[in-house]
Parts: sequence; C-alpha cells; structure tokens
Amino acid sequence: MSVVKVEQPADLVYRAAAVARLAVNVEMAYDVVDELARTPERYHELLGRISRVVSKVLRDVEKALEEAKEENDRKVLKMAYKLLLQWPKLLEELFAKLESEGEAARAVLVKKFAALTVAPDRLTVKVAKILERV
Repeated sequence: MSVVKVEQPADLVYRAAAVARLAVNVEMAYDVVDELARTPERYHELLGRISRVVSKVLRDVEKALEEAKEENDRKVLKMAYKLLLQWPKLLEELFAKLESEGEAARAVLVKKFAALTVAPDRLTVKVAKILERV
C-alpha cells in the first residue's frame, strides 16, 4: 500500500509575505516594514502603504516586460508579475485572518509577516537586477 502525500496550502502569512517581499526589497521600502514590526496595531495603515509599493513595482515590472529583450529576463519578469497580481486577494485574506485573532496573536502574526517580508530571495534579487538594466 502506498502513502499519498497531500500538499497543504502554504501558510497565509508566508504567501502574503512572499508577494510583499518582492515589492519591498525591490523598492527598498524597509522603513514601512520596520514600522509595521514596531507598531503591529497599525497594520491596517501600514499594509495599505505596502500595497502602494506593490502597485508601483507591478507597474515597473509590467513596463520592463514590454521592454525586455532577453528571454530569461522575460521569464523572470512574468513570474514576478504573476506573483504581484496575487496581492489583492492575499491582502484581503490576511486582513480577515488578522481581524479574527486576539491582540496578542495578531501582533505575533504581523511581526512574522514583517520578518518574512524583509528577507530577500532569489526572485527578488533577479527582478531588482533586471529592473536596473531595463
């Protein structure tokens, strides 16, 4: 008898942070994330500021996609574009999750989101380099 492994959906905080990470690191908008970690009770306002950063990076990636000539650059930019497009739904789910938690649990989740957001990954580094060139 074989065992079937069922994939669990990634934790909502991790998924939302993955999108925010791309935008925050490309724009070096660490001040917003630092403020979020220091004052988790202001998450509504500060996630709104992160949304503006995501929107800007989405526009930059879209423009770079139009101008990119190398296929590998286009592939990376398409991946980033698809990821950034997930932000509105993830943000809505994240707000619902945070609003359903008590103050202490909410603060832990917000700080977890902030910590994960500032940690760069390969996609972020690649997109930043491409946007500098294009």
